[in-house]
Amino acid sequence: MWAYAITGGEAIVAIAQVACEYEGADLASAQCFNPETGGIWKAILIFGGAQLALSQVRNLEEAWWLSIFGTLGSILYSLIALVLGMTHADNGLGSVGGTTGSSAADKTFQILNALGSIAFAYNFAQILPEIQSTLRQPPSAIRTMTKVSSIAITAAYVFYIWVAIAGYASLGASVQPIILQSFCGPNWAILLAQISILLHMLSGGH
Repeated sequence: MWAYAITGGEAIVAIAQVACEYEGADLASAQCFNPETGGIWKAILIFGGAQLALSQVRNLEEAWWLSIFGTLGSILYSLIALVLGMTHADNGLGSVGGTTGSSAADKTFQILNALGSIAFAYNFAQILPEIQSTLRQPPSAIRTMTKVSSIAITAAYVFYIWVAIAGYASLGASVQPIILQSFCGPNWAILLAQISILLHMLSGGH
């Protein structure tokens, strides 16, 4: 939940800064949620307030519309990241051999860190029992969820690994943990992606 709150706050900051750029405002001003002046904490508190309001929804069945927003948001910002990565892939900053000048130990820890990031992306297991309890039987919920989960995980993995490859091909080792923070434009695409991230975090955090 802390990760969702921080990511949601960062999305709010990014949205505010893009809006300030459009208005020609000074990015160092407090109105732009400048992280250096504590703006990130204000954004996280705003995100937490939105979560508090959404927590009043009684159960998942009544929040189906929120799940749709979250799903669409996830697909949209991932597509934007993929397109931006492919657009700049001709930079050739990434290579199959990995980062140059790094020792075998450094590369090993980088691989382990990447595997940890992948594992964090698949943290939906905690809500699988709750979903299973709402399914009609027969067939058994376990059989249904096994098939659905296999298809969903495979499709998500193939899609996200292409996002990672495109990002590494375009930016190499300088790619940021949140890949959209690595690209400087176009502003409308970054703004749309950050709004999508915010929708996803609101849905996931709920």
